[in-house]
Amino acid sequence: MLTERENMAEYDRDNLMDEAYDTSALAFRADLKIRSFQVDGARGAGIFQHLMISPTYYTTVLQMSDLT
Repeated sequence: MLTERENMAEYDRDNLMDEAYDTSALAFRADLKIRSFQVDGARGAGIFQHLMISPTYYTTVLQMSDLT
């Protein structure tokens, strides 16, 4: 947004996780980036997407599944 010369004055950089920003243009753009982060990273690195996921993730998911 800065590179596009958009006014960022309405955002408090130290408080960007505040729920007041949940419906902002900044949150919308962040959501788009999050959705494509892993695929974009895998494409850029030339590796398969599933190789980027830590084994710790699967262990945590399994444990959470067992708890529920």
